[in-house]
Amino acid sequence: MALAGKVGADVKIWQGEGTVELVGYSIGETLLAVALSEARPSELTPFERLNLATRSGLSPHAHHLTDIYMACGCFDEARRLYEEAGHPRKLGDICWICGELDEAARHYSNPRSRAQAYRKGPDHDRLIKLAFYTGRWDVVVDLFRAASFSRGVSDGCVVLGSSETRARPFLHMLAIALDKLGVQTPPDVGSILWTSFRLRPSQWEAILASDLPCDDHAMGKLRRGCPPSFARRPRIGADEAVARGDTVRAREVLCYLRDADVLLVAAQTELERYVATGEEDALTEFVRLVTGSGVAAVCHTFLFSALGHGSFDPSKRAPPQRLVRLYGCHPLPILSCTRPASAAYSTSSSPMASR
Repeated sequence: MALAGKVGADVKIWQGEGTVELVGYSIGETLLAVALSEARPSELTPFERLNLATRSGLSPHAHHLTDIYMACGCFDEARRLYEEAGHPRKLGDICWICGELDEAARHYSNPRSRAQAYRKGPDHDRLIKLAFYTGRWDVVVDLFRAASFSRGVSDGCVVLGSSETRARPFLHMLAIALDKLGVQTPPDVGSILWTSFRLRPSQWEAILASDLPCDDHAMGKLRRGCPPSFARRPRIGADEAVARGDTVRAREVLCYLRDADVLLVAAQTELERYVATGEEDALTEFVRLVTGSGVAAVCHTFLFSALGHGSFDPSKRAPPQRLVRLYGCHPLPILSCTRPASAAYSTSSSPMASR
């Protein structure tokens, strides 16, 4: 029996004693998405991931591309994609990074976002930091008053908008703004400090009376912490970023992704050969094919497909000792296939089963 799929290879799904073939099934784009979104920095740098995305011949998701562009410092390319997606927070971040502060404030003040269906209002956290960064002390106080602060779950945190954030930076910015303006804490602001920050008037007065970081050095340090984290990345063009990612490591992963469909069929063939015969070279080749990318998340995804998307059950096809060897030959199978591995170990008389 065969099922039509994308142009690729004929991959097996095990069903009872027989199999179903997914004709033309392709795993390449799935593995690319995993590599772009889940690879650890020690496995692939942002530049190497961008190289994969642009040279694989596959179609990366725009969300993955924008994140990688930002990580590389390709802000012009990221801006174009965020404009298409309608993401005001990210557009505000890019404008801030590029020194377009009025435009950043305009984006942050936009209460609607096509990319964020859950968005219910402006980005008050960014607006407060931007006002502090530019020394608009009265605006800092007004925005603090307008922000949707609520009590946080973790100690020392508040919820602002839809995420939890540290409370102390906002308290310091408010205290400094009030000090610069030379005014007392407005009653409505004091109410927010109690309901959302759990600060009694005496505690807030202690903060105001303490040595606030108002000297040039301390203020500079606090201001440097206001812009988005990506602001510290050097700004470069996409071509230069792709060239930086053209490493031996990136080329190895690129070849693996391009050949993934053929490698998947070969892995299933070696798997069946090992289960049927117990030949060690078949098992060695199977592990080599599964782990060839060197990216843990890609290996897990490839293994899942090689095992017929979880349909492969070798318990009726091979003795328990052989299955123990299959699942215990490498950390990846035993971590990815906990249930069948446990069953194999519990029924095996192999010395490994008693460990």
